[in-house]
Amino acid sequence: MGILPETEHTGADAVRQRAGTHQPALVIAWWRSAPDRVGEVLLADDTPRVFGRGHRDGGLEMVVPVRQRPGRNEPTAPVMARRLSRQALSMVRAGEGAIQVFGLGSRALRVDGCEVPTVTLRPGRVLEIAGEMVLLCVDRPAVLPPSAAPHHRFGGPDGDGILGESPSSWALRDALAFAARERPKTPLGRYLAHFDQLAQQVSEAVDEAAPAERRAEALAEVIHGAFGYAGDSLTYDDLQNADMVRVIDRRKGLPVALGILHLAVARRLDWPLVGLAFPGHFLLMLEHQGQRLPLDPFDGGAILSAADMRRILKTVHGEQAELTADCYEPVSDRAVLLRLQNNIKLRRLKIGDIPGALRVAEGMFAFAPATAELAREIAMMHTRLENISEAIRHFELYLAAEPNDALRHKAAALLQDLKNRLN
Repeated sequence: MGILPETEHTGADAVRQRAGTHQPALVIAWWRSAPDRVGEVLLADDTPRVFGRGHRDGGLEMVVPVRQRPGRNEPTAPVMARRLSRQALSMVRAGEGAIQVFGLGSRALRVDGCEVPTVTLRPGRVLEIAGEMVLLCVDRPAVLPPSAAPHHRFGGPDGDGILGESPSSWALRDALAFAARERPKTPLGRYLAHFDQLAQQVSEAVDEAAPAERRAEALAEVIHGAFGYAGDSLTYDDLQNADMVRVIDRRKGLPVALGILHLAVARRLDWPLVGLAFPGHFLLMLEHQGQRLPLDPFDGGAILSAADMRRILKTVHGEQAELTADCYEPVSDRAVLLRLQNNIKLRRLKIGDIPGALRVAEGMFAFAPATAELAREIAMMHTRLENISEAIRHFELYLAAEPNDALRHKAAALLQDLKNRLN
C-alpha cells in the first residue's frame, strides 16, 4: 500500500487538542427510587465527600450529582430518595483514574456480587448500593467540550435517536452534525444502525477476555474484511473521502475518516481506542491489559511496529523525520473530528470553493470556539468574499484569543485596513 500524506490542520494545537482535565467519576447507571436521574455524574477529587440523602450533614462535604452537558455542568437538586441513607458512602480520588469508596449507610456496597466495606474502583468497574443504585466508574472530563450538535432533554434520545450523555455519545452527535451541514436532507438513522451492526459483529467475533492483538484482528476482520472498508489510494483527494456519509456508502475514505469508524465501534464496546497525534497520516492506539498496539485504519487496520511507524513518517515528511514520543500522544475525539473537517475545508479551498470552505470552517469554530487560528481563517475567507463586517468580527475574535504578539500585530494591521474600507 502506498502511504499518502493526510492534510494537517493549520494550527498544530487543534491536531493535539485534548478534551481537558479528566477526573474519575461515578455515573448513575440505575436508580430504583429516581430513574429520571440516570446519567448524572458524581465527580471525584482529592477532598473526601459524602453521598447520601438530603443536604449537608454535620459539617461533612457532600457530593451532589451533576448533569454534564457540553460546555457546562448543570447542578441538580439534593438527593431525597428515602431508600438511601443520609450518608450512603464516601468517595475520594485515589491516585490517577481511581476512586476509593467507603460504605457508610444501612445498604451494603457490592462489587461483582460480593459485599465490600471499602473498594478502589477504576474505569469499567461497577458498584451497587444494594437494591437501590448501580454506579459505573468512568474517566470523565471535568467539563464536556462544547458541541455543534443540537441539545436535547437530558437522558432522552436526541433527534437522531442517540441515547447517552457520555463524551463518546456527544462526539458521535458532532460527527453527524457535521455531516448534516453538508447534506441536511439525508436521513441519518441507517448510518447509526450501521455503527451498531459493526459493533455487534466485532463483539461476536472476539471473546471478552481476548488480548489486545485479538481485539485488533477482530476490528480488521469485520470492518475491512466482512464490510470491505479500505483506504482510497486512487482518488485520495476526492471530497467524498472525508464525508462520513459517503465513506459509509462507498466503503472507502481517508485515514481519519476510517479511524472515526473504528473509534465509533470501539466506543460501543467500551474498548480503549484513541487517535494519535501522528503527523500527516492518522493512526490509532488500542490499549488492553497493559498492551498498546498502534493501528493503521487506512491499511486494513494493520498492527504497526515502531519500524512501520518510522517508515510512514519518513514517507510523508522525508528522510530527516524521526519518530518521537509525541507521535504516540493521544488526542481527544473532538480533535479527531476537527482533523477530518479540516481535510474537507482545505480540499474545498484547493478547488476554489471558498463559500463551501467557509461553511465548514464556521462549523468547526462553533465546535471549537477557543481555537484562535480558526477565527483568523474565517476572517480571511470573509475578506476574500467581501463580507467586510464579518471579517472584522472574526479578526476581533482572533485578536482576543491569540497569545502571540507578532501574529496579533499582523492581524491588527489587517483589521485596521478593513475598518478603513468601511469609512
